[in-house]
Amino acid sequence: MSELNDFTELHEAIEAELKARIPQLDTVALYDPTSIAPGQAFSINTPAVLIEMTEAKPGRALTGGRIPFNCEFALHCILSSKTSDLPLAVRNLGAMVSLVVGYTKEDSSGDPSEQQMISARQNWGLGSKGVESISVDSIAMYPGSFKPGKGGNEKAIGFDSMIVTFEQQIHLGNLLLNPPDFIAQSVEIKGTDNIGVDAWS
Repeated sequence: MSELNDFTELHEAIEAELKARIPQLDTVALYDPTSIAPGQAFSINTPAVLIEMTEAKPGRALTGGRIPFNCEFALHCILSSKTSDLPLAVRNLGAMVSLVVGYTKEDSSGDPSEQQMISARQNWGLGSKGVESISVDSIAMYPGSFKPGKGGNEKAIGFDSMIVTFEQQIHLGNLLLNPPDFIAQSVEIKGTDNIGVDAWS
C-alpha cells in the first residue's frame, strides 16, 4: 500500500500545486520564523505564499498502522506595500489561494479548446497515500501582519497579507527519517535576569 511517509512530501505537493495554479506567484516556500535573527530582516519576492503547519491534533484512526493527524495549515499570502490598491489586491490573492485549497483543477474533456473546470476536492494529489480531501467548510481567511504607513501620502516600506487557514486529515505511514538530517550542531539557550518573554533570546 502506498503511504505518506513524512510532512516533507505533503509540503512539496502543496507548493507544487500553488505554483502550477497561480503562476503569478514569485515565491512559494516554507514559513520558517527561525530564519529571522533577532533585530534582523530579510526580503522575499512578492506575490508570495508561505506555507505553515500550525497544529497537528489526533485524527480518525485507520487500519494499517498509520498515524492519523488532523492538521491545521496557514498560508501567508503576502504583497508589498507598494502594490496598487493593496487592501483589495491582497484580499484577491487570498481568495485565489483559497480556491486552490478548496478544489483541484481538472480538464473538463479531452478537447484542449475547452476551458478547464473546477471539480474535485483538494488532496494535493496524495489521496492514495492517506491525505483526505479538505472540507471547504474548514477554509477561512483573515488579515495578517502589516506595517502601517506614516500618514498622509507617505507609505512605510513593509507588506500586507491575508492568511488562508484550513484543516486536513492525513495518515502517516512508515516514517522515513534520514539520520544525517537530524544530527545536531549546537544550540545556545541564553537566560537573563529579566522575567517573561524577554528572559530568553
